[in-house]
Parts: sequence; structure tokens; C-alpha cells
Amino acid sequence: MRTTLPFLIVAVIIAFFVLRWLPTPDLSNLHDLSNLPRQPQLETSIPNPTTAATTTPTAPAPKSDSEVGLRQSQPSEPDRVTLNRIQTELNQAAQKLQLLQNNATTPPAPVVNVVEPPRLTQAELYDKAIERVVNMWCQLGRKITIASGVLISSNGHILTNAHVAEDFVNQPDYECLIRRGSPARNLGYAKLVFFPQSYTATTSWTGQAENDISIWQVTRPTGVTPLPDAFPYYEIDPAYTPILNQPLATFSYASELLGLETQTKSLGLLFSETTVADFDSNLIISQHGLGSQGGSSGGALVDIYTNKFAGLISRGVGQKEEFSNISQRVLFSLTPGAINRIFQTETGQSLGR
Repeated sequence: MRTTLPFLIVAVIIAFFVLRWLPTPDLSNLHDLSNLPRQPQLETSIPNPTTAATTTPTAPAPKSDSEVGLRQSQPSEPDRVTLNRIQTELNQAAQKLQLLQNNATTPPAPVVNVVEPPRLTQAELYDKAIERVVNMWCQLGRKITIASGVLISSNGHILTNAHVAEDFVNQPDYECLIRRGSPARNLGYAKLVFFPQSYTATTSWTGQAENDISIWQVTRPTGVTPLPDAFPYYEIDPAYTPILNQPLATFSYASELLGLETQTKSLGLLFSETTVADFDSNLIISQHGLGSQGGSSGGALVDIYTNKFAGLISRGVGQKEEFSNISQRVLFSLTPGAINRIFQTETGQSLGR
């Protein structure tokens, strides 16, 4: 205590002289500041928990005109609908930008116009077929086989099915009556000249269907009218193949729905269309054709664009319960390539020109 007292006395003396030497401020020119508006002060103090619950709230101080104007000039917060609309427009803009970028980097695909070749008129198709598709009237005892055939050479060779000729294989002198036209009229008599061993060598349905051909030849007339010097005929192109969903014309002497008198006196050449559903090197499978009727076996499929021979009708197949419904039958026909293969394999000669 004795040591600190002298220092305390010295400090008081120094403070006295310092305050004395400082200039006294002149307050005479100051105005009354009591009327100036108070600036709002930020509450930073933490209220006393013991008094906070009992403190009476006071009304807020009135805001100045400058504060009110500042608040009114600021934009209001956007509502949810506006935000959603803005977001949608942004998404659409982003999609358009991405589309423009893709178009800029990926060249457009070339436009390929598939032009279908012009179809021949029905008259053009029919006028050619009426001279080249024949009716075969084959009677053995009380059994009558009615079928169709296609002239394939100027010498009067007729292409038909093996299942049409199988009853006459062992009768070399048998002659079948050949008729032509609409209604069909007698043309001449024909004998069986080719029956494939490949047909008799198999018993399976598919095996026989893929080898179902026979060839006959007109040998003599039915009356005093001589046979023509050259028969009109369809050429066989072994390279011909159809196209899926392609329509093909069918020409045959369908007789399933006709009575015997009509078959004898008024049988006409039936012209219809069928649609290719499937095919391979041997068979063409088609649908929706009246050529699936009985009597159409040995009839012709004809390309409606080129008028070329497109196949040999073999048989129409359907389920037992729907076989009577012709529209639901599936038509099986041999391709020109299969016809040539069968003949060439057994004779060494080609039917193609």
C-alpha cells in the first residue's frame, strides 16, 4: 500500500495539468437538436427473461416518408403460379435449344420415295390367261377329276399337279380332255408325259407339296378342228421370286361350288387375287384368294405388274372346322424355281428359257 500511494499522487497531478491545457469547446453555435427525427435503432440487447413475460408491448414508431417510398418501390415476391409458368418456359426453351443443336450436328436422313410400279389392267391380265390356262376334265370309270393346267410350251405341254395325275401314272394310254375359254370348250386330248419320282418317294405332306408337279401334252383334237400350229404359253423363269405382301393374280377353273351341269356346260375361268404371306425357294404361301377352291389345283399365279408366270397353285389348306370358309384358307403354290428344279433333277433339262 505504501509503495503504490506515491504513484497515485503523481498520476492525479499529471491529469490535472492535461485537462487544464485542453481547449474548451464552443457550444454557442449549436442548434436545438431536440426536434430532429430520431433514427431507428437496431435492437441488439437481449431482454431480461425475468421481465420479458410481463413487458407491455408498445406500438411501433411511425415510419418516415422515405422508408415508405423505399418499401413501395421494391417488387413483390412472385406467386407459385408465376414461378411454375417461368419454369415451364425455361424447359421449353431448353428443349428447343437441344433440338437446334441436334439438327446442327446430325444431317437429315435422305427422303426415299418408293414408287410402286403401275399395275396392269385386269383386261390385260385376263386376255393373256384365257389362252394359256386350261381346264382338265379327267374321267376314269365313274370318278371325275376336275383340275386346271398351264400351257408352258408352243408344243402344247401342260403343267399341272402330281396329285391330279397320280391316278393315271400306270395307264400310259389314258387321255384327259382339255378345255379352254370361258365358258370352257373342248380343245383336245392330252397324255401324261412326266411324273416326278420325288413325289412318290415321300409320304410327308411337305415333301409331296414341294414336288407336286406333272406335265401333260396335247396329242390330238377332239373333233374336226385341227390343233393350232403353236400354242400360246407362259414362260417359266426359275429366277422369279415374289415379294412379301405382294398381290398376285390367280387364274383357275374353280368348280367346288358348282353343280355337275354347270361344271360341264358353263365352267368359266376364275380370276381373283391372293396376297403373299410367306415364301421360300419351293413354296409360296398366300391368303385371301378364291383360287383355294377345289378345281383350282394346277392353276396359275401371275405377277400383276409384269404379267409373268409367278407360281403353280397346288392346294388350299385350312382347319377342318373352317375349311368350308374359303376366305380363311391358306393357298400353297410352287415357285418357278421349284418347278424347274424338279424337272431338271430328273431329266437333266431346264424348263427355263
